[in-house]
Amino acid sequence: MTSLTPATAAAKRDPRLWGLLFVLAGNMLIDALEVSVLVVAAPSIGADLRLAPAVLQWTISGFALGFGGLLLFGARVVALLGRRRVYLAALLAFAAASLVAALATDPALLTATRFVKGFCAALTAPTGLAIISTAFREGPARDRAVSVYTLFGAAGFTAGLLLSGLLTSVSWRWTLAFPAPVVLLLFLFARRLLPPDEPTTDRSGSGKGSGGGSSSPGVCCRPPRRPRPGADRERVPGARRPARRTFRPPPPPRSGTTSPVRPLWPAVC
Repeated sequence: MTSLTPATAAAKRDPRLWGLLFVLAGNMLIDALEVSVLVVAAPSIGADLRLAPAVLQWTISGFALGFGGLLLFGARVVALLGRRRVYLAALLAFAAASLVAALATDPALLTATRFVKGFCAALTAPTGLAIISTAFREGPARDRAVSVYTLFGAAGFTAGLLLSGLLTSVSWRWTLAFPAPVVLLLFLFARRLLPPDEPTTDRSGSGKGSGGGSSSPGVCCRPPRRPRPGADRERVPGARRPARRTFRPPPPPRSGTTSPVRPLWPAVC
């Protein structure tokens, strides 16, 4: 039998930590649902709004376009504004876009809402994984949390097909509207469970967060000085200092002897 360390046992018994995991995994499930939720509802949407197949395809691909096109930009936004703030704002924007999409009658507006929801997923999906990596200690607890997170994401595509088939039989608008109350519920729990952002230091060294310092970039960004050769020996008491080499000129020639240095010009008689 393997014995648990005190830190691992505390993390395993912490209900707040695992509540945070299921909030993040539930939102990951909603993000994965949006990939396939319109596959079944697309024929009903096209017949109701009288959309051409090319235009209808944009309503399906808008989510993937917003997710893949703005994924790198989303990472920059999270780095500037913080994980908690961006995650909560993305949840509210996702819920608002779901409600607007359910009431939309214009194909351009419907495609725009799908694009916005894809961008929100580009903010929350990698941020949720980053929060897990910092909230859970390295070891079995973190491995278990990452497994749950990826399991919810993998099951979302299949669940989207099944749920879309059930809701489309009532109305295709319910297919677009059902994520809104679920995401709002996750938002309420996320406000209580998401950890605060860690203070960071900007590159200019202006002392933002906990990395306070001088406001001058030239002072804080100055490279360290290299130690002078032999300086470490001078600091040690009793250490022998290196001998200094001094230049001594050669002695003058004695009287009555010829100089060994020959002149560079001929003698004049």
